Amino acid sequence: MPAGVTASWSSNTITITGTPSVAGSYNYSIPLTGGCGSVNATGTITVSVVPTTTGVTICAGGTGSLTSSFTCPGGGSGSAGPNNAGIGADNSAVGTVLWTNPGNIVNATGATASVSSNAITHYLQGSNYGFSIPSNATINGITVVINRQSSGSTSPFMQDNIVSLVKGGTIQSTNKANTGTDWPTASSGNATYGSNSDLWGTTWLPSDINSSTFGVVLSGVNANGSRTRTATVNSIQVTITYTINGTLNWYTVSSGGSSIGSGSPFNPVGVSGSGLPNTNTPGTYTFYAECSTAPGCRTATNFVINARPTSVISGSATICNGGSTQLSIALTGAQPWSLTYSDGTTPVTVNNISSSPYTFNVSPSSTKTYTVTALSDANCTSQSGDRTGSATVTVNQLSIAPTGATGTTTICNGSSTILTVTGGTKGTGAITEWFTGSCGGTSAGTGDAITVSPTTTTTYYVRYNGTCNTTTCATVTVTVNQPSVAPTSITGTTTICNGGSTTLTAAGGTLGTGANYQWGTGSVVGTNPLTGQTSSTLTVSPTSTTTYWVRIENTASPCTGNTGGVTQTVTVNQPSVAPTGITGTTTICNGGSTTLTAAGGTLGTGANYQWGTGSVVGTNPLAGQTSSTLTVSPTSTTTYWVRIENTASPCTGNTGGVTQTVTVNALPNNTSANGFTGSTICIGGTGTLTFDAIGATFSTPYTIKYTDGTTIWSQSISSASPTTFNVAVNPTTTTTYTLVSITNGNGCTNTTSGISNKTATITVNPASVGGSISGSATVCATGNSGTLTLSGQTGSVVKWQSSTDNFVSNIVDITNTTTSLSYTNLTQTTSYRAVVQSGVCTSVNSSTATITVNQAPSFTACPSNIIVNTATGLCTTLVTYTATATGTPAPTITYSFSGATTGSGSGTGSGSTFNKGVTTVTITAANSCSPAAICSFTVTVNDNQAPVIGTCAFTRNITGCNTSAITGPVFSSTEAASSYAVFSDATNQGTATDNCAITTVTYIDVASGSCPIVVTRTWKISDAAGNNVTCQQIINIIDNIAPVLSGVPADVTVECDAVPTAATPTATDNCDAAPVITYSEVR
Repeated sequence: MPAGVTASWSSNTITITGTPSVAGSYNYSIPLTGGCGSVNATGTITVSVVPTTTGVTICAGGTGSLTSSFTCPGGGSGSAGPNNAGIGADNSAVGTVLWTNPGNIVNATGATASVSSNAITHYLQGSNYGFSIPSNATINGITVVINRQSSGSTSPFMQDNIVSLVKGGTIQSTNKANTGTDWPTASSGNATYGSNSDLWGTTWLPSDINSSTFGVVLSGVNANGSRTRTATVNSIQVTITYTINGTLNWYTVSSGGSSIGSGSPFNPVGVSGSGLPNTNTPGTYTFYAECSTAPGCRTATNFVINARPTSVISGSATICNGGSTQLSIALTGAQPWSLTYSDGTTPVTVNNISSSPYTFNVSPSSTKTYTVTALSDANCTSQSGDRTGSATVTVNQLSIAPTGATGTTTICNGSSTILTVTGGTKGTGAITEWFTGSCGGTSAGTGDAITVSPTTTTTYYVRYNGTCNTTTCATVTVTVNQPSVAPTSITGTTTICNGGSTTLTAAGGTLGTGANYQWGTGSVVGTNPLTGQTSSTLTVSPTSTTTYWVRIENTASPCTGNTGGVTQTVTVNQPSVAPTGITGTTTICNGGSTTLTAAGGTLGTGANYQWGTGSVVGTNPLAGQTSSTLTVSPTSTTTYWVRIENTASPCTGNTGGVTQTVTVNALPNNTSANGFTGSTICIGGTGTLTFDAIGATFSTPYTIKYTDGTTIWSQSISSASPTTFNVAVNPTTTTTYTLVSITNGNGCTNTTSGISNKTATITVNPASVGGSISGSATVCATGNSGTLTLSGQTGSVVKWQSSTDNFVSNIVDITNTTTSLSYTNLTQTTSYRAVVQSGVCTSVNSSTATITVNQAPSFTACPSNIIVNTATGLCTTLVTYTATATGTPAPTITYSFSGATTGSGSGTGSGSTFNKGVTTVTITAANSCSPAAICSFTVTVNDNQAPVIGTCAFTRNITGCNTSAITGPVFSSTEAASSYAVFSDATNQGTATDNCAITTVTYIDVASGSCPIVVTRTWKISDAAGNNVTCQQIINIIDNIAPVLSGVPADVTVECDAVPTAATPTATDNCDAAPVITYSEVR
């Protein structure tokens, strides 16, 4: 019996009672005694497990989970494998010898290594085993079977160095190698490592086994010290044994109902059917845990939600600085409480509060707002929304009396000053009050600053008056001074003669406190002050007209600064001084003039000059001549006089005068001169002017002047008699020169009256300019024509010229004096120019016009047809070739692909990637001349690469009786068609790639053995080019379903020595049509 359970038999009744304390399955045997002797009643009692759990207590709005460290009993055991590695690789983390073809362990075709004496191989690593162990399984054991072989005939051979497992991509430390044991040589053999209960020194989760990084590593050592061995490993297989654990399920009722979740930890909040949508509602919620393998045995587990505490603070008040007030905090929750309140600056924490409300006094010195910033009770801590309310304590401040006032304390009558209170502080609600007479007397205003304008000296009082108190007063006295009034005019004689005097008097205005008058000269008041002149009168004796000013100067503060002023001009008249001489040219030519100027002396006030003729001053006065100069043109020698005439009071009367004689000379006689003649030149040359003076009557030396209208030139002639002379000139345009004058030895000049041919012309031909030729063109070699036109030339066309070497040496003259030239059917590039000459100037060539003759394109190299194979791993290949073409201008090369590859672009297309198949390449060369040239050839790309199998289809274990149990695809002893989708589906999990595409998948099956039936399935993967690769898959057909008995008799009770009638049970089996039934009797 289980511990805690008892059994008894009485009155043909067996009673089993008690509370089992240990789970398990217990067989029992109870002796039963009767008249025929004793027999035993037997049976089995199964005690199911009750899971142990841990509840959770949280605060409202919090999170938590129900937990259990209990593992439910297993729901069965299983195994997976043996599985072949899906990937084989060489790992150089150990040894020095490389494994060749390590991937061959996938399809058991043999990975090999050539190992020199005493050398150690790299790891041969198998991975990607493709296990799918259930996630709730417990791994019990790992068995590794390695099929390997060594070459050689004399021991020792290849031996194990390291055999370890790989977990999470890391090689584990446990080494299961059979060190010191030779590998088989005659044929390959299996070696087994680990077992169905061996975990290789570590713990394993199903996810560790199912990972593609799980695997096995093998390192071999050549134990022979003198011979090289070849190590061959055909496969590395792994079998996993495991137990399926029961599931811990959660319910809302103690029995029955449906599970709302499973596992540990388990959070029921928000789970459908849990009745607990959130944690906002406090309370105790009970859930029940049950193992799936022990239904009906449930454990109650509480999910407790406690309410969070809350607080509300109140007690806003207004106090004076230095006072206090009481605040109150109402609390909810389970005492004791702890809280923190703050005035926004300083937090205060209070613990172990046992009652609500909690009250406390505060005495802030400034207005503060109090809030609760933290709160907890015996169970929970509040959140910010649980703490509400605030209490504001407004603090009114006392005023402190002012100590004085600032501002200007001495002013002029009529002005103002701003008085500003200083010192002390204003309390809450306080204002500044001003008074005159006494503190609190006559109000003079309010505010920290007031403007006052007293007319007499006045004392002002200032204080603060606020909510809490009224202070004493501070005082300030403002002294008032009187200003001056500016004078309005100056009186006195304002016109005097030079040497006289006058007294000026300031009129109007009054002197202010400490003020005096100030005098000065000039039209701007304040400039040139006269030192010491401070009375209201001023006596002056100016020698010239002078302006005087006067103002009042204020020197007593604060009425400083001067008043405005007034001015008065005293006019001083001057007497005249007689001239002492007359200056100017005193000898002139007949028809000329001279300007005479009175020298010495000065004009007095209102005076003017007077001129006349004759040797006696005052006779023959010239009317209207009153300036200091006189311009005259006498025809004979004449005497002139000048004096000053005074007309303005007080200096009247005329001064004495002076005289000057002007001598007049005659002009030269030139009536018989013959005149000017000119010549013709090329621009830049020198022309000649000829002057003919034969027959002239004037005497030497003489000078002639001539001009082109802009510049005047002079030529002196000293010949004793009239003659002919030439003048060289260099005009740039045709210019006419005019004779200007002839001057004789006396300096008198005739302006050529009576001279014939007073003008002469120099004709200037412009320089030859070749101009430019339009009509340059680019043409093709046949059927061309056109016309060239000359423009912009200066001069006439003499001829045209052509050249085929741009006028280096091959120059051909063309008879043509027009400005146009036609050409036809040029076969090579030809240049043309015109020869132009202007008048007497040298001929020049025009610019050059060129007719460029272009040639149509043609190919100088075109490839033959090209045949290549696809690039490794690709269904394409890169092809290069050379195609060249000539022509002028250089032709533009384009290409186009058609067929297996399509596309077009600039250039020849060489270096492009071509698809498998035949592509026609067409290359076109074109320029401005027709026709375009064509180069065409084909590029054939053949596929000679077989598909590559990455992973052959996995080993399959199928429950069944014969090959008809195989599906996906079905069994076929002849080659049958399938597809890559089937080869790679979840059942087979094969992988393969091809550089182009896998087009055909076939298979053929070979069956061997019975129970299990082992089917070797050979897959063939092919591409469109017929390239193929094969691999083999093992399919095990296993009958793992036990026969079923029927007709088995129930338990019976008979009398002693009675023999019951034997039953005839029958059996059926899914595979065996006639299963054999055997039985035995136990007494």
